[in-house]
This record gives sequence, structure tokens and C-alpha cells, in this order.
Amino acid sequence: MPQEIILVGEYALNLNINAFTISAWIKSASSTSNRTIMAKGNKLQLRLNADEKVEVMVDDVEGDASFTSKMALSDGKWHQITFVYQRGTVCLYKDGILDKSEQGVYAPKPKYNRFTKGAVYIDKITPDKNQFLGAIDVVDVLDQRLSQDQIRN
Repeated sequence: MPQEIILVGEYALNLNINAFTISAWIKSASSTSNRTIMAKGNKLQLRLNADEKVEVMVDDVEGDASFTSKMALSDGKWHQITFVYQRGTVCLYKDGILDKSEQGVYAPKPKYNRFTKGAVYIDKITPDKNQFLGAIDVVDVLDQRLSQDQIRN
């Protein structure tokens, strides 16, 4: 499968509205605020909330998480977080194990915001929001749905 390199700050990252996968390895530090893992503007985000749970936002009302994990990541260790969307169903995995799934989620609309890792970029004047405290490594954004077996490998 050919890989396309998407650089931070790119407008060109618009996800397949039928199926996509976003994955990242993270090691977080505790915080009492939201911390963005990756984002494309305010309405498409993968982030940690103040309770150390993963939140996925897909074209939801700004500020409200459309999907929140059951598990918390409060151990300070590296974890692989994977978010899979396929035709209205969202699956969230922690270290290759399904944490939560939800149906009836709207497909993301094209966004003309910049792709960012570790914060939400608004514009040149506004400071970045929800800066991630910790480390982020190996961010994958794929225009296809990965199975649980593919995520584990």
C-alpha cells in the first residue's frame, strides 16, 4: 500500500467519509484540562480529557465530545490509541483491544483547517488550544478501516 506523507499544518487531509483510521502512540502527563493528540480544527479531534479518558470529536458541537472512552490512561506508560470510523460506526481501541463502539455517528465533513498534532491550531493570531502534555509518536491517518487484527499487528 503506498503511503502518503501528510505534514503538520496541511489543509489537504480530508478523510474518506465512508471509512478511515487514526492511530497514535501516546504517553501522557496528568492534567486538569483537555489535551489534543491530533486535530483538524475544533470539530475533528482525538484528545484526552481531564479525567484521562480519550475523546473523539467528529463534526459535533464545539466543546462537546461526541464519543468518550471507558478507560482512563493515568499510568504514565506508552499506549496505542486507535479510532476507526466506518459508515456511521466508531470503534475506539486501546493497545489493540476494543474499548468502546458507537453507532449513528455522522461522517466528517471536509475541513479547511490545518492538520495538527499536540494542539488545536485556530489561526496565526490565536494561541494553540489544548496543548498535549507528554509525548506523541507514530501518528497514522489512513483512508480505510483497519480491523482489530490489523491494529494489533
